[in-house]
Amino acid sequence: MQLHAVRTDALDPSRALARGWSITRTSDGRVVRDVDQLSPGDEMITQLATGSVRSRVTVAPDDDSPSDRQL
Repeated sequence: MQLHAVRTDALDPSRALARGWSITRTSDGRVVRDVDQLSPGDEMITQLATGSVRSRVTVAPDDDSPSDRQL
């Protein structure tokens, strides 16, 4: 039972946020996993350990350049 509790605790999203990770969602709540889910003008909500921040996409990825996969 204790091993289960340890594993469950390790998967807790708040623990990942405390380690510096973030969770970004679209304005309708879907988790963003790929830049192809976003278009210029889309609003994103990024959850951090101490709160959240809203941002807007200003640049879309260029299909011809792999380096543009980061927005």
